[in-house]
Amino acid sequence: MNKLLELYLQTRDISFDEIPDEWRKSFDEFMFGQACAILNGKPMAYSHDYKRWFNINEKSIMREIKIDAIIKHKKSPN
Repeated sequence: MNKLLELYLQTRDISFDEIPDEWRKSFDEFMFGQACAILNGKPMAYSHDYKRWFNINEKSIMREIKIDAIIKHKKSPN
């Protein structure tokens, strides 16, 4: 399962470090000006903020998941 989708299905706050590098800039820009918690020195996005960002980017994220599945399927031995 895709990391972003896994995080979406959870009900906990999300550490900025958990966002994959290819999505980090988009997430950071969305979170600019949003309230967030700091836990053990790491910024944490509240679950509802992460879910809102995911919903805004859902079409692109789901497209990436499908592309990754196709690539993975083509690489697997028959």
